[in-house]
Amino acid sequence: MLDPENYMGSVWWKIWLVILASNKIFLLFGMFISHESCLIASGISFKARQEKVAEEYNTIRSMDVTKFSISTTCKDCICSWNMRTQHWLKYYVMMRNMDRDLPRKTPQMFPKLWAFFVSALFHGYYIGYVLFFLGLFLIDIGWAALNKTRLS
Repeated sequence: MLDPENYMGSVWWKIWLVILASNKIFLLFGMFISHESCLIASGISFKARQEKVAEEYNTIRSMDVTKFSISTTCKDCICSWNMRTQHWLKYYVMMRNMDRDLPRKTPQMFPKLWAFFVSALFHGYYIGYVLFFLGLFLIDIGWAALNKTRLS
């Protein structure tokens, strides 16, 4: 986009490039929504009514498109994308690597880093994925540190 050819190009060419770039994210949104629709249609995500809980048809969530699109915090943005995989990474990778001898609320970097690294490995053995997920880890840690200093 910053090449002189693109910079000096027509407005219609720039609009076309933006449409092509944004089309990928809408394709991913559609895939997550169709995944949830199939889970609802098959009945897998149905939860029967109990004494204190109403029945629900969409208990298995893949993505919260609205929360992802309008998120104001980094944590909301990360947590609303691919929610089932994040649930698995949290409980089967990160929580199993936590040091239980430390007091609660003690920040532990290694389990969180390990969860982001496993996610990068599942995406592929490319340096771009590793750098992206390392960046997400650093943003998440930085955001937590910023909120901690801002609230104290």
